[in-house]
Amino acid sequence: DLKIVAPSHYHQPGDLLMHSVLHENDPVLFVENKLLYPQELLVEKSETPGKSGEFYCDIIYNSDVSYPTISLSLVPDEKPDVCIVCYGRMPSLVVEAVYEVFIENEILVKILIPSLIKPVPLMDLINVAEECKRVILVEEGCLTGGWGAEVASQLYEKIFPCLKTPIQRIAAQDSPIPSAQPMENLIFPTAGKIKKHIYQIMES
Repeated sequence: DLKIVAPSHYHQPGDLLMHSVLHENDPVLFVENKLLYPQELLVEKSETPGKSGEFYCDIIYNSDVSYPTISLSLVPDEKPDVCIVCYGRMPSLVVEAVYEVFIENEILVKILIPSLIKPVPLMDLINVAEECKRVILVEEGCLTGGWGAEVASQLYEKIFPCLKTPIQRIAAQDSPIPSAQPMENLIFPTAGKIKKHIYQIMES
C-alpha cells in the first residue's frame, strides 16, 4: 500500500526519508513543503519554542515508531479544550493562533502533528480527541475530498458519541491557487482563520 509522509519542522525529516528509502518495501510519497526549508528544526526537546511562547513537546509512537506524531501543548498537565490536528507547514500557523487564544481567553489547545498522513495514524489521534471532545483539522490541501475529510470520517466512526460538537475543517478553498501573495492568503489557511475556528468551536 502507498504511504504518504509529510514532515513538519517538529520532525526530523532526514530520519524519515532514510527510513522511507531503506526500510519500506511498498511505495512511499515523501512530501516536503518548500516554505519549511528556512525554518529551524524543533525536534526531541521537552520544551520546544514555538513562534510565540513555549510549547511542551511529546512524541507519540502508538501507530508506528518510524513515523511519529508530535504533540504540543502550552500547559501539558491540564486538560485541553480543543485538539487541532495538522501536518507539514500548518503547525507554524497553528502554534501562532493557539498561543494567541491562550493569552486572550485562556483557551488551551493541544496540537497533534503526524508525520504519516496515509494511512491515517488513527491511534495517535483518538485518545487526545476523546479527551478534548472538540477537534479541528487544518491542512493546506483543498477542502473537498481532502485529507481532513478522510481523517474526520475515520474519527467519526470511532469516537462520534464522545464529541461535544462537529469536527471543523480548515483547508484551502476549492479554487486554483493564485500567484499574488494577497490573493493566496485568501485561499490558504491563516493564523487568523484558525483563531476564528477555535472561538467558534468553543461557542458551539
